[in-house]
Amino acid sequence: MDFDEELRLFRERTRGHDGYGGLIILGTRQSTTAALLIGSLTIKRVAFLLTPETQGMPDEIEKTLSCDRTNWLIPAGDYSSTLGVYKGVKDILEAWHDLDRSSIAVDITGGRKPMSVGLEKAARILGLKSLYIDSDYETLHGTGTSVLIPGTQHLVFPPDPYIVFGDLEAEEAKRLYKAYDYAGAERIF
Repeated sequence: MDFDEELRLFRERTRGHDGYGGLIILGTRQSTTAALLIGSLTIKRVAFLLTPETQGMPDEIEKTLSCDRTNWLIPAGDYSSTLGVYKGVKDILEAWHDLDRSSIAVDITGGRKPMSVGLEKAARILGLKSLYIDSDYETLHGTGTSVLIPGTQHLVFPPDPYIVFGDLEAEEAKRLYKAYDYAGAERIF
């Protein structure tokens, strides 16, 4: 399946999930998921947190989408560690100081595991929206290797952990309040 058909199918599945002020994307050697997001969602600004090995990713996306990347924010540096991702997100938010944080999304699909974990944790703390592109897979006969089935990609919005852990946090806030730590209780509530 060619990319144009993958993009068409992905656009059909993502209707109504656009209008982001900004999108932060992790560097990966597979640029298709980022191209699907940029090509489908209405995004005002795009930023990349790259590694030395993924510096060519924005070029690949620009070529795939036949688009102009002059307004993409690509901070110099190596963002392959969790701490590096934290610093990168902070720099991007400072550059995008005029955007409401709730309008900024992060793509946690790609990147190394420490990068994805760092980006998701930062998103939860900062009130950014997390996006993940999930796909269907098939197993290649004889090899046992799983491969993505092109055209099956769809958006997943990881749920807020407070759905499950909110009651624990509420108890901690009550404990802090009883210990006269009003600022700590207020922060949790």
